[in-house]
Amino acid sequence: MLQMLCSINFRVLMICRFFVLIKSYTDFKQGYILLNCYFLAHQCMCGY
Repeated sequence: MLQMLCSINFRVLMICRFFVLIKSYTDFKQGYILLNCYFLAHQCMCGY
């Protein structure tokens, strides 16, 4: 019983960690895209 509970807990922990990883990755990707857009806009405005 305890062994089963531990394995379920471990699985939930892994799933939570996985979701956190995905969320941080998408946040990073969005930030990267925003940064790229900012640089592109800056280049267009400054006429480089």
